[in-house]
Amino acid sequence: MSTKRPLKQTAISTSGKQVRQSSSRTKSTTSEVSSREGSAHGGFLSLAAIREIVESIAIAFMLAFLFRTFEAEAFVIPTGSMAPTLLGRHKDLTCAQCGHQFQVSASDEVDSETGRFTGRQVIGGTCPVCRYSMHVGAGNPQGREYPSYKGDRILVVKFPYQFGEPQRWDVAVFKYPGGAKTNFIKRIVGLPGETIMIRNGDLFARPAVPEDFHSTYVLNLEEFRILRKPPEKVRAMLQLVYDNDRTQRSWIEKGWPPRWVSEPTQSGRGWSVSEDYRSFSIASPESGEVAWLRYRHLVPSYDEWQRLLHGKGQGIASLQPQLISDFCSYNSEVSQGGGGWFPSSESWGPLAYSSYPGWSYDPLRPTPKQLGLHWVGDLAVEFQVEVVTPRGNLLLELVEGGRLFQCNLNLESGQAVASIDALPEFRALTSTPIKRKGKFWVMFANVDDCLYLWVNGKPMSFETTGEYSPMDNAKPTLRDREPVRIGARGTEVTVRHLRVYRDIYYIAYRANGGISSQQMIDDFVVSPYTPLTGETVTRVLSDCHSYGAARTRVVWFPLDKDQFLVLGDNSPESMDSRLWEGRNFEYYVKRELLIGRALFIYWPRSLDRIPGTNIPIRFFPNFWRMRYVR
Repeated sequence: MSTKRPLKQTAISTSGKQVRQSSSRTKSTTSEVSSREGSAHGGFLSLAAIREIVESIAIAFMLAFLFRTFEAEAFVIPTGSMAPTLLGRHKDLTCAQCGHQFQVSASDEVDSETGRFTGRQVIGGTCPVCRYSMHVGAGNPQGREYPSYKGDRILVVKFPYQFGEPQRWDVAVFKYPGGAKTNFIKRIVGLPGETIMIRNGDLFARPAVPEDFHSTYVLNLEEFRILRKPPEKVRAMLQLVYDNDRTQRSWIEKGWPPRWVSEPTQSGRGWSVSEDYRSFSIASPESGEVAWLRYRHLVPSYDEWQRLLHGKGQGIASLQPQLISDFCSYNSEVSQGGGGWFPSSESWGPLAYSSYPGWSYDPLRPTPKQLGLHWVGDLAVEFQVEVVTPRGNLLLELVEGGRLFQCNLNLESGQAVASIDALPEFRALTSTPIKRKGKFWVMFANVDDCLYLWVNGKPMSFETTGEYSPMDNAKPTLRDREPVRIGARGTEVTVRHLRVYRDIYYIAYRANGGISSQQMIDDFVVSPYTPLTGETVTRVLSDCHSYGAARTRVVWFPLDKDQFLVLGDNSPESMDSRLWEGRNFEYYVKRELLIGRALFIYWPRSLDRIPGTNIPIRFFPNFWRMRYVR
């Protein structure tokens, strides 16, 4: 497979801390017993006392062994195939332009087998919010050091798989079928007796096909049903696309077009924007018309950022909206010796230089693959709404494949109604607490052919399910470049903290299907845009019509008894079930190889200073990232 760097297989190493802590507790108990016996026998231990000590030590070690074997064990995540759910070795970055905190992989700095440094130092990464590519190597403009940190330390429970059945969407630890000495971690997506299909970034299942599948079976897409995640898994697996709290007023004053804009109503009344462009208010528009606030996916390229920074951003105002892709900032790391030559008469970047006429070299320039080559239509919008006048309606809209998905919130009764323009018969109702003055957190999502609504973090259950039948919306349209709207009618509200998210996109390739990374790139582009460059990616995602065959590629995996399909959350950089064939073993994990379910991140990378201060301190616990693994 021809790629810039090999796809990463998440290996996780075992930590012996639990056993050592049990040993320490044993020593303490032994000391107490010895003290008591010594005082009773004039300083000499009797045979009974010695036997008691030996028995105590034996029991303690036995309990520690049983706990480690049957209950729980600690592991360390070294690589990033489960990012952003679980982080491997990485760098923590704060964007120098918008202030958003994000992580980039640093797994290439260390050999996952030997633990030795490879000499490939990560010197750059791209912010997921504003797409600014930061230089974080020696001599960086920030004048800071950016160390690399070890991955998350997690607690894995074993009894769920020893006394019960593995569940779909579990994050599971297992012994690598290829015979690796270390253990590996992925998410279980396929269960025994199923055939799993990957199509358009989603997962589908049907009962397993006959044994003579390869010679007789003809794939029938209508036999498959989409696999829907429960609400808690949906929220846990969403990935940030844009956070409006990171909007900078200085960008807009320099001609940078804002992503959230107000659409004027017929009466000329629309949403008013705050001075920092981060919140929007509407004051009782005409009862019969809706005032809309619209999100445009305006993504500046590397060159556009450099022009803006060098005071030559005249063309920024003409920036065109794009499709939302599977861009992942965790995969945007640039190592020394990375980047490449590109046709340009100017060298904008801090590390760029020209050696040949018309060509420049810039190690910080993202590669086409790092920009995300797959359109993602499963989206969510989240924000805080302050209801000033509890009457009228608040409307939320998402677009996928040109189809419109709407949630209408009645601010007087609290009732919410979800609808789909292409399915007039679809109507899902639920009751919400939004029927009074106050501030509420709202999230509306269209994921896995299902509509979800949360208020203050709690899922609102529709009386009739939010699930809907498949539609002809697998191809992107120009409408998908502006896929989110918030509307108000007959009310007075303010919305803040607007965020747009996307679902995980599972890339449809399979090792024995011969889909190489280069073919994946070729699938992205329809003539005449060749060869593939960063500018090509921008054009294709902007005009939509040139988006290639990758959107329709289909792969499937039959599973027999005691066989499980496992995939990484970081699909572009995960050597998971899809790519195991051809390595002298199959694409599934046998039940006997399953170790346990990831339960809790008990020690993410520690902080180097007390939060909110400049007081340095080593190994300060990072409480904010300690959480249950979803």
